Amino acid sequence: MNRAIFLPLLLLALADCSVSLGNDNVCPRKVAAPCHQLTGNTPVGCYDITYTEPNMTVLGAGRGNPERGFYTYTETSTSNWNTLNVEDLQSFVQQGYTLIFRYVILDTFVNSNISDDILLKIGEDFDTLREAGMKVVLRLCYSISESIKSDAKLNQLLSHLNQLTPILDEHAGVIAVVQAGFIGVWGEWYYTENYGDEGVISQANWMDRGTVLSQLMNAIPASRHIQLRTPKYKKVLLNRTSPITKNEAYHDTMVARLGIHNDCFLASDTDYGTYENIAVDYPFLQEETKYLPMGGETCNYNPPRSDCPTALKELRELHFTYLNNGYHEGVLNSWKTQSCYNEVWSSLGYRFVAKWARFPRRVSRGGKVNVGMQIINLGWAAPINYRTAELVLHHPTSGATYYTCGSTGVDLRTWLPGTHSLQLSMTVPKKAPRGRYQVLLRLPDGDSRLKDLDVYNIVIENLVDSNNAARRLNLIGYTEVEN
Repeated sequence: MNRAIFLPLLLLALADCSVSLGNDNVCPRKVAAPCHQLTGNTPVGCYDITYTEPNMTVLGAGRGNPERGFYTYTETSTSNWNTLNVEDLQSFVQQGYTLIFRYVILDTFVNSNISDDILLKIGEDFDTLREAGMKVVLRLCYSISESIKSDAKLNQLLSHLNQLTPILDEHAGVIAVVQAGFIGVWGEWYYTENYGDEGVISQANWMDRGTVLSQLMNAIPASRHIQLRTPKYKKVLLNRTSPITKNEAYHDTMVARLGIHNDCFLASDTDYGTYENIAVDYPFLQEETKYLPMGGETCNYNPPRSDCPTALKELRELHFTYLNNGYHEGVLNSWKTQSCYNEVWSSLGYRFVAKWARFPRRVSRGGKVNVGMQIINLGWAAPINYRTAELVLHHPTSGATYYTCGSTGVDLRTWLPGTHSLQLSMTVPKKAPRGRYQVLLRLPDGDSRLKDLDVYNIVIENLVDSNNAARRLNLIGYTEVEN
């Protein structure tokens, strides 16, 4: 798992090597260069570019960025398997959606192991997601009917998790987040045959729930979070009432990997039981969701609480990353009527806009290109999974392209709403063609299997390279490479 590196926002570490598409690798010693400085007057020989901010009242180009926004609901059951279809998923992508929600209902395996055929089908669905360039909010359970409370007993459930572990590990990259699931109807841990029904939970039930959660933590790769249905579940299972702190975040620990999802957002004064004591639970979530993913769906038209003013306030304060695009229709339609729907779609998760940049007007072969930037996150949350930033030089005439290599010390999970400063550096190979180069910023996926897939790159709304949009690279400006 990639660990966070805590750095001052104004002085991120400089990468000191570059790699070309061929074998012309250069990793020289660090040398001083002024263009990337973030304060003071513009040094001689440097560009100082202020970018035009986009119109924030319309849907932005970043609406189709990965791991954020409205999701499209899908479900399948082992009794009637409904496989994912790449053409359908690609049509969602074309509409600006990058997430699906996926119920996998293990209704025929309550009392037995999952068959090899179903395990194969689960893996194939992950492959289809990758082919389409989408990710999934994943939940597994045994029933989505309130009249059927059957769920697997503890030993059988643990066996299912053991069976699923290698599949989840292999396909971690296309998993945005995993909801705890498994226990109870809808996997929401409330209506349940074996683990404490309708909130009447014994100490033995709590121990069994804790055992399931521990095994689930082992089954899900350490790079991914798990979301519980209510704050109470996290507080009781961790025997802790205080929210996660900044120093605890981004580690492979239960406090740092367990978030919350709210599947009845704005539905009532307590969001249908999401909050046991809203005066305590709401501030708890305000802090937790700075460092842990938050999402869910609305489930009841409940004006004026479900109207735009309260919705926008709570979505912002609770750092929402995703919501269901199809439920509840009454709530979603009211947002459209009240003209906040597009703001919600653009603001869920992160929304990056460049403010300004400094970089050299020209550089010699073997010299350094140092870039300093300020980027504003106008969204409601930071990216939920690890990814970094890379500098790219591209020579359009010859096609030569050079990337920073090694760690740049950037972790976008720390880019909460607000302004962030970025410094990156790379050396121009001595055999690089002379001429005008694009200076580009690449924000690739943090998973090794997705890192080189352009569809998973993050775009900054006002830096999109419109001449090569499919690459999803961010055009900072141009520099001349000389002798």
